[in-house]
Amino acid sequence: MLAAVLIWVMMGIVLTAAESPNDSVGATTVQAAMYLDSKRALVNGKPVELASPAVSIGGRSFLPAKFLGEAFGFPVIWHASTRTIELQLPRGNVVLLDQEAGTAVVNGTVVPWAEVAAIRDGTLLVQMTWICDLIDAQYIYKEELRKVEVTFVRVPGSIYNSQTGNSLPAAKFAFTQQSYRLGEPVETVDLSYDADGDGLVKYEWSGKQAAYFKPGVYDITLRVTDTKGNVSPPYTRELNIEDIPYLSADEYPFYHGKIGSIVPMSGTLRSYVSRMPHAEAQVLRSDSRSLLVSDSPETVTEEGILYRDMIQGKARIYAHHLNGTEKPMTVAIMLTNPGIYPVTLEATNKGEVYPNLYAHLIGYQAAVDFLLRDPISKSVTVPPGETRVFMQMPTMYPAQGINMLYDVEADGRLQVSVIASHESDELKDIAEDGPELAYNGHVRGTFVQSDVVKRMDASRMTEPHHMLIADGVRDPYVQGFDVFRGETVTNKGNYGVTYKLHIDNPGKMALGIVARGGTFKGVFKVNGKMVLAPQSGTLSAYDGVLLLHRTTGEERTIEVEFIPPAGSAFPISLVMYPLTND
Repeated sequence: MLAAVLIWVMMGIVLTAAESPNDSVGATTVQAAMYLDSKRALVNGKPVELASPAVSIGGRSFLPAKFLGEAFGFPVIWHASTRTIELQLPRGNVVLLDQEAGTAVVNGTVVPWAEVAAIRDGTLLVQMTWICDLIDAQYIYKEELRKVEVTFVRVPGSIYNSQTGNSLPAAKFAFTQQSYRLGEPVETVDLSYDADGDGLVKYEWSGKQAAYFKPGVYDITLRVTDTKGNVSPPYTRELNIEDIPYLSADEYPFYHGKIGSIVPMSGTLRSYVSRMPHAEAQVLRSDSRSLLVSDSPETVTEEGILYRDMIQGKARIYAHHLNGTEKPMTVAIMLTNPGIYPVTLEATNKGEVYPNLYAHLIGYQAAVDFLLRDPISKSVTVPPGETRVFMQMPTMYPAQGINMLYDVEADGRLQVSVIASHESDELKDIAEDGPELAYNGHVRGTFVQSDVVKRMDASRMTEPHHMLIADGVRDPYVQGFDVFRGETVTNKGNYGVTYKLHIDNPGKMALGIVARGGTFKGVFKVNGKMVLAPQSGTLSAYDGVLLLHRTTGEERTIEVEFIPPAGSAFPISLVMYPLTND
């Protein structure tokens, strides 16, 4: 019966003009022409093929309801619970058709079904003069051509929703240009509104892209929803893309991609990045702050002293360890005063990650904390010959790890010990008499510098360049000394080192990074703004270029600050991409 023949409304779908191959929805005046017993029709002069033709029954013309709804923009809704069809007509008229009951209810008035509706070849037909009077449309029948012409003046916002009691909103937009080139950003002007004054809360686009990289004509459709939940009829415009190059698909994201997003590494782009010339920079090393690194044994299997050395003045303490025992453990930083006067150590910055299981998050979160430079108020005064706790981590359960990073200043000589203990009340004993734990291949030692400062002039840069960070060749590893082993050591990966990169006269430029050595998760501060790299998950060498920053052309310099996070692989490349296409 009705459910079998009206398949196009079985799922409660509202059928409107944008689902037909015409763009008449946005027109003020719409003219639909049909030929009796022919599937050929016209909407504003454009041909349309009907699923079922208009017919003459008893000398009266019956027209396909779906086609009229599409052409004139009124919803036709199937109510499965009552097995009825609702026509939400303009001018506030509502029709409820019930074939099984043999009725049509028009604004509460019952009319016999046979007078106003029929089913032919699975298509709902409505009587021409009846439906035209209800929607206030003009009609004419040209007998010699067997042609029906219906002209409807569409007033935006006049379509009425019987369920919410007000008019539907009107979707409308315009393009800022008549046509666009390949890869040129497509901009639209929003002209949508609601006749009742309700706000618009949702925009649904179909076919819309930020840019197009193949020439042709594209249909772009918009629906809007108001605060009452009413959804507009769709509005469609044709977009013309000319066969004129502007930006390629690889170039476009550097110009217009969202900061923090990843430019996919296509085969072309991957080879392009690998062939970029290296950006040479002047290295200004700051040796004023020593760096103590405790990362070996990285996985701790027994209690003892992980690393210790003397500091005086400015220093940075870096510790990264995992609990490899079967018992809870804590890692602490202890201070011992070997002198005859009290010594005070003050912390000026910190990066802390309490125990967790995820290696990438441990280093990443500590780097975020450190680059935020939140105010810290912590100082410890150590009497002569005494040992005090500077920092003790919460309990670290088996397989968990911690990361600690502190900038400190001491007004005298202090011995700094990083220790591991199962019992909190044994910290002092282990710091004073515990065994020195063996080196197992990770970074450990005291390094003469904790900052690497680089400066370059980009005023003559006209093609993309990249700068390798922590590769050990173009960017050498920091050298130091492991006092436990009595050996010169290398900080492979430059863990605990802060990079400060100054790119002068950048003009219009995009900055990004590429993971070159493996999986990476970090954070950058660019001109004072934090950029997570990436926002979620991790970045690999095959993912692409993660966008960090884009200049306007007015900046005199770009300042990039970065600290290699534990758990990430190096090197990485900082990509500098001049934006030369205006």
